[in-house]
Amino acid sequence: MDPSHYLTYFNQAVGGASRGYRYASGSNLDWGQDLQGLKNFMQAEGVQKIQLLYFGSVDPAIYGIDYEVPRGLIQPGLLAVSVSLYHLPYAMYDHGLFRQVGPVDRDRLGTPIHTVGNTIHVYRIH
Repeated sequence: MDPSHYLTYFNQAVGGASRGYRYASGSNLDWGQDLQGLKNFMQAEGVQKIQLLYFGSVDPAIYGIDYEVPRGLIQPGLLAVSVSLYHLPYAMYDHGLFRQVGPVDRDRLGTPIHTVGNTIHVYRIH
């Protein structure tokens, strides 16, 4: 196991780290530790801007992430969701301002196309 992902460790009996979000949320799982990984994913995929529903207290722009917080309907394109938001509402930074987001209905989003470090799911919205 990558030592940088110790916070998301879960026993294999519950499905391991990739399924830990089904049993815990918030700071028990996610402190925003995977924002750099999201930036790396965006660079590798040539993604300039992403829709983001994020659990954490740091503005993602600090990591160079050009993002938009969906208001109302999610637009076609890529959407990144912090797994903690599947369970609870949260006030996230939206370009320096706090905005309430979540909980997110993951069943309506389909299957993630990518997972960043066990705490961010990326979806392709059509």
